[in-house]
Amino acid sequence: NGLNQIAGSVAHDFNNMLMAISGHAELAQLDLPESHPAAAAVREVISGANRASLLCSQLLAFSGRKVQSNQVLDWRAELEVIVGLMEPVVPKGVRLALQAPADVCLVRGDRAELQQVVMNVILNAGESISQVPSRIDLRLYLDADADAPWVVLEVQDQGAGIAAENLERIFDPFFTSKERGHGLGLASAQRIMKAHGGSIEVQSKPGSGTRVSLRIPQALSAQVALAGGVSGTTRGAGLVLVVDDDPQVREVAQGYLQRMGHEVLLAADADEAIGLFTRQRERVAAVLLDLKMPGKDGWQCLAELRALRPDVAVVICSGFDPVGLQLSKVDPPVTYLGKPFRLRDLRAALDEALNQDKPVAEEAAL
Repeated sequence: NGLNQIAGSVAHDFNNMLMAISGHAELAQLDLPESHPAAAAVREVISGANRASLLCSQLLAFSGRKVQSNQVLDWRAELEVIVGLMEPVVPKGVRLALQAPADVCLVRGDRAELQQVVMNVILNAGESISQVPSRIDLRLYLDADADAPWVVLEVQDQGAGIAAENLERIFDPFFTSKERGHGLGLASAQRIMKAHGGSIEVQSKPGSGTRVSLRIPQALSAQVALAGGVSGTTRGAGLVLVVDDDPQVREVAQGYLQRMGHEVLLAADADEAIGLFTRQRERVAAVLLDLKMPGKDGWQCLAELRALRPDVAVVICSGFDPVGLQLSKVDPPVTYLGKPFRLRDLRAALDEALNQDKPVAEEAAL
């Protein structure tokens, strides 16, 4: 309806603004030594933009206009944002404590859905606590002993715990022990985790609190891409065409790409992009393509670019797509990157797009 159309347009413009704020702040951060007086202020700007992005994503999800996406996520960074957002929401006197490894833990999935699962688990933990002061511990770690590496988040509360007869039914739809609960939170969380190839497990005893474990596969190929660090050069660095109608988004993307060792071409619309690509088609290594643009949209632009050169690597970049992200139907495949994104997000997405046909084992050997 009309309200949802407005929500989509506002979300698109708002995410572009956040992209400009967080992107310029991160570029400034890369030039500032940790001891610089402005370094702490710049970190707070980036943190605030990340929290605003999370709120925008959740509002879209609640409005029913959030389209499921599949992208590489820095799970540690996402959790830091979630903890900052949830601290004012949990009961007063309850502290959230996040313990995470120094290394980046990358996963693949839908940002809004995975955020929703973690926030629901934190809310449940907060509601179970009746005596304060208290604490909810979030522990993130990599389980490398399994057949395939898993990224695991454990959420441990100091609440009342769950009775044995209820523990057996907590994932049943509409089952709840709360006076005002609807019984869909954990059922929804289980569905989302299964859809991401992961799982959710709950351990609890009355009087001993509850531990919820969220397991999701590690994004191996993307992890290889970031092995050289945030400021290193992407493997196969070359010429990248950036297509976006927002000049500040183009500017931030250019700054990121140049940090990664790429040459950059900038286009404000599809026609300009097609003209630039026609002249440089053999040199262009990849295209970073916005979806919502005046005139021809990103899908039309993609079709014309692929008609000129079917094998060109493409990263679809969008804060919101009102017509649906039909990524699975695109052949050759494209990679999705949600706005606003950080340098590390762009690095992982671009590396994936440039190496779509390479298995993980081959990448790890490079």
